[in-house]
Amino acid sequence: MEQQVPYVKVAPEDILKVQFPRFTTLDLRPTNTDVSLAVAGLLTFFNSTTSCLICAQANCLLNLEVLLRQFLISKETLSVRMLDDSQDPTPLLKEIRDDKTATIIVDANATMSHIILERASELGMLSVYYTYIFTSLQ
Repeated sequence: MEQQVPYVKVAPEDILKVQFPRFTTLDLRPTNTDVSLAVAGLLTFFNSTTSCLICAQANCLLNLEVLLRQFLISKETLSVRMLDDSQDPTPLLKEIRDDKTATIIVDANATMSHIILERASELGMLSVYYTYIFTSLQ
């Protein structure tokens, strides 16, 4: 059975005709709506009944949580956890493991994402049971 995996588009489908093409800039970042639709699609694709959003920065709470919940992801389905000032993800990962949450969305830069994966490995959280989705709205 073949299924299409949800994705995030990185360029507009219709290129706008611009009066001065030599001086035109093109923003290749997806819109917040595209990101949230893609994440919601991924959660549906993986049949995720519960998921956790780990935020490394405060702006994540303002952006991703609100957007994800706009697309039929309930508060019971998505829990949100913020890294504390120490930036140590170990306590959060232990809570997620104890809650038996299988889908983990990480909104962080590459350095913090690497640290989170290292800690998850130390805690045995890189098995096939877990699905990680990495994003950054910076």
